[in-house]
Amino acid sequence: MKNLITKNANGKKILILFILTNIVYAIMLTITIPKVMNFAGGMMLPTGYDADYVNTLLNALGTDGRNAYLL
Repeated sequence: MKNLITKNANGKKILILFILTNIVYAIMLTITIPKVMNFAGGMMLPTGYDADYVNTLLNALGTDGRNAYLL
């Protein structure tokens, strides 16, 4: 594994992957997370959930919200 990483790690590949990762993250922050939060009525927490909260959240999301959450 170490050999594979060493062989493929160069500045250009790392920069491309960094840019792609940040594009995906920006899309999540600006499109998908706000869309799911609308379905959830603002119930999304960045710190995590317990089992009761998850059940309440999934019920609040409904079918369309759960589908948006999974995309």
